[in-house]
Amino acid sequence: MRIIESDSQAKHLQEWLGSGVDEEIIALNVRSLSGSLPYEYLLYSPKISRRNDGRLRDRDLKKYQHIELGGWWCSGVDPLNNYILMMWGCFKPNHPRRDRQKIHKLIKYEHPYREETRAFFLLVPNRIWVKVSNRSGIPITEEDLQHPGGFWHWVWQQNATKLS
Repeated sequence: MRIIESDSQAKHLQEWLGSGVDEEIIALNVRSLSGSLPYEYLLYSPKISRRNDGRLRDRDLKKYQHIELGGWWCSGVDPLNNYILMMWGCFKPNHPRRDRQKIHKLIKYEHPYREETRAFFLLVPNRIWVKVSNRSGIPITEEDLQHPGGFWHWVWQQNATKLS
């Protein structure tokens, strides 16, 4: 993976820290991307029309050329697919494009083109899981720790138990 030069990474980190997000959560879920790499994160859908040689169409390349200037990508795990890392996520370009319908509005966040909008669940370190457990008074069992879904499976189980 091509990582953006350290000043952009530092800017991205400061943006997240300024929003009050724990540094370990940021490290687990956010990546700085640039060059052609953002295309792999945003333009992977089989629903995207391509040329006979498989290349993206010129109109899509032109529409998304701003992503080559870099930005941050955030994604998490997919609770609908055994909590594996999901492809769907959010990219915030360093230089956003203009909305064609609302010319004075910038599109601050990009999501995978031609893919359904999804919620994503950030990876949560055990240290924070323990804090949530202590604050809520809900213990973490050995079984919870062994489950591939970890924190999010535990949250789902606790909510399912309360609803029954």
